[in-house]
Amino acid sequence: MLNQDSPTTVKSISSDAMSDEICEYIQRELLPSDAKVELKSDDDLLSIEYLDSMQFIRLVQFVEDRFKLVIPPEDLLIDNFQTVRQLSGYLSEQLAKS
Repeated sequence: MLNQDSPTTVKSISSDAMSDEICEYIQRELLPSDAKVELKSDDDLLSIEYLDSMQFIRLVQFVEDRFKLVIPPEDLLIDNFQTVRQLSGYLSEQLAKS
């Protein structure tokens, strides 16, 4: 796991490492422990039956806290959150701007 206290670590994290960390979080914290889902970065997050609206909010909170970003309401779009890969791409773009 990456050092969450280092801002330089957050800015220099690769998109693949970001995807892995987000997948691990979803698997560990949002899916039931008995879920038979092996989440991959290209899986459709919005079609996973275990990821409801409250879990989606927890995911947004996690990425904001972990990657030191604020995601404005207008960016809470399917295009940014459909898959972990799309989410990582969005986050990488936002980190590059900050």
